[in-house]
Amino acid sequence: MNRPTASPKELFSTLARKSLDLLEVECAIFAAEMAEKRNQSMRTLVWLASSALIGLGAFGLLLVALMLGMIEWGLPPWMAALTLGTTLALIGFLTLRHALALLRGLNLKLPQSMAEMRKNARLLTRSHLHV
Repeated sequence: MNRPTASPKELFSTLARKSLDLLEVECAIFAAEMAEKRNQSMRTLVWLASSALIGLGAFGLLLVALMLGMIEWGLPPWMAALTLGTTLALIGFLTLRHALALLRGLNLKLPQSMAEMRKNARLLTRSHLHV
């Protein structure tokens, strides 16, 4: 079977076209991964905010009940408020540290896609292909 041979110009043109198609696919994969990471982060933040609001309401009611109980036991109101205020500040600080640790734990890097895009960009620039 004799196949007609393509000229070098046609071969390079085909190679450039396919390389650009590959780069477009890599960009689409990169965009999809970024969207997934963004959605994952937003879901985490929504759950964090919801749980904080619910917990704050419940914690407030528990503090009121505890303060009334401390006053009933004979503690002066200012001492009960100071004790509960200090406790609340400590719990708030620890909760904030935990939330920030969760946010830091999210992996927002896309090493595989970025590495592939860099590799393709290097190949295209080394070949000096211009379409």
